[in-house]
Amino acid sequence: MIRKEGKGVPIKSTLEIKTRTVYKPIDVQEVLPQLWVSQAPKIVRAYHKQGLFAVARVEDVALDIKRWGENHQADLKKLATLIKKIISVVKENGGKGVVKYHIDQGDKLAIWQSDGKKLLPDDLYSKLDSKKPKESELEPVM
Repeated sequence: MIRKEGKGVPIKSTLEIKTRTVYKPIDVQEVLPQLWVSQAPKIVRAYHKQGLFAVARVEDVALDIKRWGENHQADLKKLATLIKKIISVVKENGGKGVVKYHIDQGDKLAIWQSDGKKLLPDDLYSKLDSKKPKESELEPVM
């Protein structure tokens, strides 16, 4: 039995909070890739000095996120292709896997079979399985 609780939150009502020491400012360009993934249109850059935070303000970065996505379409398509390939390999090997990036071994990505327990509820796996990509959407991996 699945019990639904709470309510959805519109994406425009979400924000990302980034904290750092006052001596090391946070450049929005540095965090735009993460903001693009989360699609949170606002950011709070909160700075502290010896653990004491100054008053932070909310900044609207929706336009910056949109521009970043537009300027990185080729990279995002490669990422989508890689994610589809990882999903395919994991499904072909029992549906459980661990992905590890080896920068020290020649910049390699390894996928290991996992015997661990499922990380998501069964109903979510069935939703993911129903969204299989069309053959035309698949491209060769880099």
